[in-house]
Amino acid sequence: MKKLKPDAKAKADEYKAKVKGEFPAAPADDPTDVIESSNDIVGQRIEEAMRQGMFDNLRGHGKPLDLRRNPFVPEEKEMAFHLLENSGFSPSWITDRTSMLRYIEQWRAALHKQGAHYQALSQTTTTDQSRQQLQEHWDLQLSNWATELQNLNRRIETLNLTQPIARLEVFKLILDEELKRAGMKRVL
Repeated sequence: MKKLKPDAKAKADEYKAKVKGEFPAAPADDPTDVIESSNDIVGQRIEEAMRQGMFDNLRGHGKPLDLRRNPFVPEEKEMAFHLLENSGFSPSWITDRTSMLRYIEQWRAALHKQGAHYQALSQTTTTDQSRQQLQEHWDLQLSNWATELQNLNRRIETLNLTQPIARLEVFKLILDEELKRAGMKRVL
């Protein structure tokens, strides 16, 4: 507990000087008095602001603090990530990964649609010549898909190098596996 000063008038004068921003002269032999007096002023200003209700309109007032920490965010970048998250943004590697996964799904849907078209044509084609032409078109389409996958896999590789978490890796696509997934074969 603090000791009370014997002279109440001196204490009141000292308080008035602190409130006005004037610091009483500290003895030259004890520099901690200046630090303590500035701490007292800061504390008094905070208490005064609390009494005036200046902290009552803060976001989350009266609610418990969320002290959970994201274990995947490096400590030195935690504040930046928190600001991004509160502003509705996310780190670039997350948005890049999301857009890549969306693109892969679109590519798979297009593969499935075109493959179903070729499958339907192969069932309706009756002559050997038209079957051969259809197979040539199908082989050309397979070649185009292989080229697209090669470019897509390069983009996936670049994306995987930018991600800080290895288990979120996007796997490269293999044409034969994608055809099998869509229920198609290399030969019509």
